[in-house]
Amino acid sequence: LARESQIARTQLVREVASGDQGLAARAIRELDAKGWLTDGTLANSHLAGANLQGASLGWVNLSSAFLSRINLQDADVSYGNFSGANLSDAVMARANLDLADLTEADLRGADLSLCSMNETNLTGAVMESATLSGATMVEANLAKAQGEHIALNGANLERANMVESNFAYANLERATLVGANLGWANLSKANLEKANLSEANLSGANLDDTRLHGANLAGAFLFGARVSLK
Repeated sequence: LARESQIARTQLVREVASGDQGLAARAIRELDAKGWLTDGTLANSHLAGANLQGASLGWVNLSSAFLSRINLQDADVSYGNFSGANLSDAVMARANLDLADLTEADLRGADLSLCSMNETNLTGAVMESATLSGATMVEANLAKAQGEHIALNGANLERANMVESNFAYANLERATLVGANLGWANLSKANLEKANLSEANLSGANLDDTRLHGANLAGAFLFGARVSLK
């Protein structure tokens, strides 16, 4: 029975990876029914290019999985475990990633525009050149995240933890960063024009050549910040 179960799991994972949205959706339903979405069956799996658009994958365990170019547009992956996963160039616009674990995930070049990422854990995530325009990231944890050239324009990062993160050259125009913790963050050459940084902690932050025209810094804490404005 154990061997048959393993064969069934392998076949279902293959179907999820097939690129065929209908076949993948059926396989996901079966994996879910057997409790295999959350038990680690999909951890370390190879699902590059899979089409899971609109899929219901709450609590899924895809830790350390290879998910490059995966399509998760409009999917519900809230509470999912993507720690250490490779999501480079993934297409995840409008996905629900609330409370998901993306610790040290590779999100380089991924499209996460208009995603819901409230309280999502992105500690140490690699996010260079990713697109998160208009994303809702209230109380998200981006500590030590690497996000050079990231697009966060119009994103809501209220009370987000961005301590020691690297967002050099980032586009944060019109972003909401009210009460965010940007202590010791690298924001050099970033665009923060018309961003709301009221009550934000920018102590020790690198603001060399940062564009702050029209930004709201009311009540912001700037002790020890390095500032040379453009």
